[in-house]
Amino acid sequence: MKRVHSQVLQNAVWRLERAFQNYHRDRKIGQPKFKRDGRYNSITYPQYGSFCIKENKLKLAFVDGLIKLKLHRHFVAEKIKTCTIVRDIDRWFACFSCNNDIQKSSSRDIVDVDVGLLNWMMLSNGEIIDRPRSLRG
Repeated sequence: MKRVHSQVLQNAVWRLERAFQNYHRDRKIGQPKFKRDGRYNSITYPQYGSFCIKENKLKLAFVDGLIKLKLHRHFVAEKIKTCTIVRDIDRWFACFSCNNDIQKSSSRDIVDVDVGLLNWMMLSNGEIIDRPRSLRG
């Protein structure tokens, strides 16, 4: 246990607590089952200090060496919040969650559309668009 980062262990306990809370809230879910040895398929590093990315390589706390990454997307956000390492059959994946600091557009740019029977479309700004008429011969 000394070789595992403390926040990874805390995250595992948090998941267990959430499973029991869901069980006590709704008994239809069923009692949580403990995983056998080697069946725990993911670990989460919940803070950027316990992992970092340098030149397409991932450095995890308490893991010797760097891990090569195949980044499918570049990070739009400046700050990476968490890193979850997931095992799927025989491959490993790193999933990152980031802050999204992109500003939302103002409400004037957004228009609601109602498709109706009498009018083809009615917009939230009051504009009515009639249905297109087919050509008559």
